[in-house]
Amino acid sequence: MENNIRFRNHISVIFEKVVKTAGTAILIFAANFITDMEDMPGIGDILLLFAVVLACILLAFAFHYIIWSKTYISIRDNALVIEKNTLNRKMNTIGISNISNVNLEQNLFEMALGTCKLKLDTNTLTTADQTDVNIVLKKHEAEKFRAYLLGLSEAKENITEAKCSEKSFVATSKEIFMHGIFSLNLGSFLLILGAIGTVIPLIAERKNMETDNAFQSILSILVIVWFVGGMIWKVVREFLRYLEFSIERRGDKVYLAYGIIKRVTYSIPVEKINGVRLNQTMIAR
Repeated sequence: MENNIRFRNHISVIFEKVVKTAGTAILIFAANFITDMEDMPGIGDILLLFAVVLACILLAFAFHYIIWSKTYISIRDNALVIEKNTLNRKMNTIGISNISNVNLEQNLFEMALGTCKLKLDTNTLTTADQTDVNIVLKKHEAEKFRAYLLGLSEAKENITEAKCSEKSFVATSKEIFMHGIFSLNLGSFLLILGAIGTVIPLIAERKNMETDNAFQSILSILVIVWFVGGMIWKVVREFLRYLEFSIERRGDKVYLAYGIIKRVTYSIPVEKINGVRLNQTMIAR
């Protein structure tokens, strides 16, 4: 790679943001639509719902496409520049020497498309919200760009590797499972039990409901089950998040990697570690 390069994020960021933006609007509209219904929906109601869903998706796509097409990332004179040329023009300039970490992250959507997210952390904590950025590229391009940024940073700071023995740790399945148990939030666990206790009577009363309200009652139960499933997923996610966890010290850096559903790879310069925070849940204590 040469200096003074200029590029955009991978176009897949549009679809990922459309799902988040349009999904919320569709869920709110569908909930109101179900509440106002008294009888089984006719073909007109179904077409109206389909038209609103399609309109939400198209509007969200157009909005995020404009932002994507007007956003550029470039390297100029040993600085990373992120510029958005929308109605409100915005430009963030980050000195290469201020980039402390360049980490790689992949969720299931990105794994399927072969893309990868670069997460850049800066040394300047006071401006972290304005300067820390995410860049989405094809995986091989992301790895190449990461190596390029780290190379520029090390050349700029003239870092000399610390002379120390290499150390590594790989977590076993048992250790990861115990981590999931000890990470459980007691309040969330009780909330899930309460939600399940609410859903079961609703399903049991389904047989006694009138036929005219059958469709509305089924959709109401599905909505409740959806939210309960979301709470259960938050608990299950703690058991899956750190699968294949490994940490290794090489030279002056610590390398971390974990996750299957969301693969995360970190490299942390030892000199940038200012502290270690320990947290304990009630179950862990």
